[in-house]
Amino acid sequence: MGNRKHNIGDSMPGTVGDSEGTFHDRQNTQSFDPSEKDVMSASEVGNYLDESSEKQTSSENKSNKSNKAKIKNQPKIFRELDGSSVKVTVDRISSSGNAIAQHKGYDIHVEDGEPGESYLVDLEACIGYFIGKPILKA
Repeated sequence: MGNRKHNIGDSMPGTVGDSEGTFHDRQNTQSFDPSEKDVMSASEVGNYLDESSEKQTSSENKSNKSNKAKIKNQPKIFRELDGSSVKVTVDRISSSGNAIAQHKGYDIHVEDGEPGESYLVDLEACIGYFIGKPILKA
């Protein structure tokens, strides 16, 4: 292994995450240099995570707007149910494992629902069905 010195944070050749003969070993240099410009400080990491979170929220809002545009072609009763709270009873589990209830002829996918149990749910319209987000078990 020679007389190579490794700094804190560097892996020794042959250990997990590194192997003898990597570029920094051949150059006899560190694999990490904190003075490099592409290294983020703790505050920069925080800012990056905040920006990522904002982008994700923005993307979710666009998705919700897109979904709302699609349901405008659904029957009036369907549009009126969107955002309402209703009491439903789960009557079956679908082949994909979703708890399903019925309300006014529409399937309601009840999150974490159990067959035979009743729930007060907030309805979120999807194309042709609703997601029922339980408020409480009735």
